[in-house]
Amino acid sequence: MSDRKSQLSKNLTDIHLKIDAAAQRASRNPSEIKLIVVTKTFPVSDIEILYELGVRDFGENRDQEGSVKAPLLPSDAIWHFQ
Repeated sequence: MSDRKSQLSKNLTDIHLKIDAAAQRASRNPSEIKLIVVTKTFPVSDIEILYELGVRDFGENRDQEGSVKAPLLPSDAIWHFQ
């Protein structure tokens, strides 16, 4: 596994653990919470790695970035404009 993929995988695992803990404190099911990974200023290579790791929901706040990145991912990637 590449260094960057390992780093992103660890970060993703950490955030899922935080989501699970927060859901438990709120007596909620973690599956009710949707993680949207904001990709502002990050390269497409990171987004592709996150996609490989199972992320499907991505967020952008600038059309100039999102319109370039979105077509480079498979069609089941979901883009949110924030």
